[in-house]
Amino acid sequence: MSKQLDYVKVSCLSYLSRFERSSNRIRRFLRYWENLEVFLGPAENSLSEELIWEYDSEFSVTMGRAERHDLRRDLTIICFIAHHDLPPEGFHISICQAFWDLPIWCRKAIRDFQESCKHLMSLTTLSNYEVSLSCFFIRLDLETVKNTSQLTHKAIIRYSAADETPELSKRNRNSDVKSFLKYLEKLGLVKPTIHLVLEPSFQNEAILLDPIQYNAYPWKVLSVKRRTEPIAVYEQGVAKLEEYLTKCSYSQNHKKALIHGATEFELFLYCNDMGYSIGIADEWMESRRHFWSKSEYYSNLRAVHLIHELLMGKPISPFFPHVDRRKYHINENLEHHLLDYIEYRKHECLKPSSISMIHSSCCRFLGFVESLGIRDISELTPQIVKDFNLQDHHATIGGKQAYNARIRNFLFFLATKNLVPMSLHLALPAMAARKDRIITVLGLEQQTAIEAQFNNPRTKMEKRDNALVALGYDLGIRGIDIVALQFSHIDWDKEIIRFRQQKTGVWTTIPFTVNVGNALYAYITEARPESDSPYVFLSFKAPHGNMGSSVCRDSIGRIMKNAELAPCTGFHITRKTFASKLLMAGTPFSTISDLLGHSDNTTLKVYLASNEPEIRQCAMTLQGIEYQGGLL
Repeated sequence: MSKQLDYVKVSCLSYLSRFERSSNRIRRFLRYWENLEVFLGPAENSLSEELIWEYDSEFSVTMGRAERHDLRRDLTIICFIAHHDLPPEGFHISICQAFWDLPIWCRKAIRDFQESCKHLMSLTTLSNYEVSLSCFFIRLDLETVKNTSQLTHKAIIRYSAADETPELSKRNRNSDVKSFLKYLEKLGLVKPTIHLVLEPSFQNEAILLDPIQYNAYPWKVLSVKRRTEPIAVYEQGVAKLEEYLTKCSYSQNHKKALIHGATEFELFLYCNDMGYSIGIADEWMESRRHFWSKSEYYSNLRAVHLIHELLMGKPISPFFPHVDRRKYHINENLEHHLLDYIEYRKHECLKPSSISMIHSSCCRFLGFVESLGIRDISELTPQIVKDFNLQDHHATIGGKQAYNARIRNFLFFLATKNLVPMSLHLALPAMAARKDRIITVLGLEQQTAIEAQFNNPRTKMEKRDNALVALGYDLGIRGIDIVALQFSHIDWDKEIIRFRQQKTGVWTTIPFTVNVGNALYAYITEARPESDSPYVFLSFKAPHGNMGSSVCRDSIGRIMKNAELAPCTGFHITRKTFASKLLMAGTPFSTISDLLGHSDNTTLKVYLASNEPEIRQCAMTLQGIEYQGGLL
């Protein structure tokens, strides 16, 4: 007998002496051992589990159930000690009868998995793996699954659906099975994401389309190979998405939610052997919409569209959702005239907001024209234009006038192209002359509230609010220019800010006060997110991009709310207050115009009414005007 067999025999007897008190049990073990030695023959120097499995297959066939149970119990102990040595005191080698009923390829797969993690797991955990995986293979349809490479998403879904064991037992077993499937994924023996079929948070998305569903519209049309990319392309997109989210410092929760949504779609593709396309993604999203909450739906929709943009090399849009939210959908026979006009107006270097206003106004008119069944622009008549004007209602006369002015210009453009009569635009009248109003400025209490927060900012949000409001309140800068401010615009040595105004395109240079400098410094050093962006003001939320001018309005709104004061009528009131304060201090008109970035002094007339001490001197006497009974 070889030293190895001698050592294993002695160790087995030592182990049995810990738990067995029956001499018959020891004698049965010795009898099985003698038979094993005879079976091994010349191969006794290389005792392996495969040989022990062959021994079991040859001798256990003719045994009764109880005797076969005893044999496999002893063989399990022999295999364990031959592989792991004598276990420590108190450790009991678990006997899994189901393991011995499995095909050889199943047993080998389990042993290879245990071998891969034996240095990381305890003996108890390794034994639990054997029990769990044996139950897993027993419940598989082994008539169709002949080796590990045939473990597919469909096979795991069917296994999960047929598993009727109690929930706790199922969860514990599936946890071990997932570890096994991850191991196979790592080796490339099964397809990626297969373990997610057993993940509770993904199980509802492990959907198999039945043949009727798959061959029905739209899946059959969308799944044509020439219209799809391999799933590997989508996997690259998921990796790019994770890299992008990390680079942009998204929070862990937000990052996790987006990756989860992207992986859910990947799981669906693998389950149904489908390629990837954005069309399939959109259809999948729509089919699952009613099973998700609103936040889950939009998170998953954003995830798959971000991946599409990354794969297409498109610039990532911060706006979401990626859906068409146009108020007006114009027939293409009419729309192409509008597109020509928009392109023409773009050559005038108009701001995007101006182009948007022109587009909205003209769409409003063309929408009415289309509702009359007109598809040819040459069919327009003065009566149609008048009818549009009569039914086109706006909240204010000024709003209606703004729309009509842009529609008249559009009609005149069409006339220059000989598409409509030259005088057609005259059918749309001007509604009213412009009215001059007394400007509104910040009251004393509101100014006090702003200055109080300047002296005591506590949070990062308050420090950003201080910097934003200080630029408008102390320097009179427009909100749209504040959010576009870049570090290159600030000269700390000369204490000036030089930038190009978004509204007029005129460059202006403004000296900043100590209060503004302190507010900017506090925000930049203590509250601004870490970013390489050239913009001074960034969003606190990833990806920390620059913001719209509405953040300025929100900032002054928070200050008023904290002071329990009425909200302001927009951020522009700070610019009006700045100009009014300069006027009341006797600052020359030319200086005020330079600081505000105005091209001439005439625009300052509206601020005269805010100088109450001076305006009182303009009051006219009532001398010579007779009145009686309280009436003039």
